[in-house]
Amino acid sequence: MSLESTLISLAENKLNELKSYVASPDQNEEQMKADVTTTFIELGQLTEFAHISDSGLTASSIDQLIEIESKKNALARTFSWMYV
Repeated sequence: MSLESTLISLAENKLNELKSYVASPDQNEEQMKADVTTTFIELGQLTEFAHISDSGLTASSIDQLIEIESKKNALARTFSWMYV
């Protein structure tokens, strides 16, 4: 697996983690907020590579990371407490 593939795979896994918090908000609210915040930040760090010039990423990988970032931002809107 290439570094690009690994980066995209990690970002997809973090996005799936965020989706799981939306689908199953079963845990303690404070713990969920901490977990969502941590995952959101980690995913943001991964997708940031799409915005770095001369990062060495292919155009396809950049497009994939931007797509993941868009999905992350859409999911963030479901956590209204993030905007307080």
